[in-house]
Amino acid sequence: MSTRKSIADASVLLLTQIPNAFRSQILEIAQGTNPHVRFSFNELKIIRGTRPHPPHTDREEVRSSITIQFNGAPGGALVAHLFSDGTITTSTRMHEIRAERLARQQQLEAEESKFPLLKQSDIRSAAHATYMATINGIRNSNWSQMEKVMRKQDAQAIYEALLQRQAADRAREAAKQH
Repeated sequence: MSTRKSIADASVLLLTQIPNAFRSQILEIAQGTNPHVRFSFNELKIIRGTRPHPPHTDREEVRSSITIQFNGAPGGALVAHLFSDGTITTSTRMHEIRAERLARQQQLEAEESKFPLLKQSDIRSAAHATYMATINGIRNSNWSQMEKVMRKQDAQAIYEALLQRQAADRAREAAKQH
């Protein structure tokens, strides 16, 4: 399949206006060599007016992306964020991720409310604020994409370790009460 036939005509014109990292990823997708695109499609479209944008659609994302659309994909047109490392996340999956985070937060709040003397909600909220401040600092840095991802993983590990300690504390407190 030729690149020209796989990329919408209007999008071919936009290819010259986007950074090389995204341009090369789009060409790989069109040529069928991007391992992250494991579905068929008829046409790849760069949504008009799209410029590489910071990851404000997912507050925990540190990589920049552009929005693309796969026409003729199984189930219909598919809108996704293309990251400069070639990975994609569909808009649907991004909404699912946000919903999962919200459900997790609500679950934590419910569990924490059973043990108000531990004051875990305040501690977790402060730790989450620190985590998000770290994410914002990483996002706004001049580090490479790989460095940003690694630093995000480190910050995430610290936050997750706190959540695990808090879960263990709740389990110990529950055992004392029974």
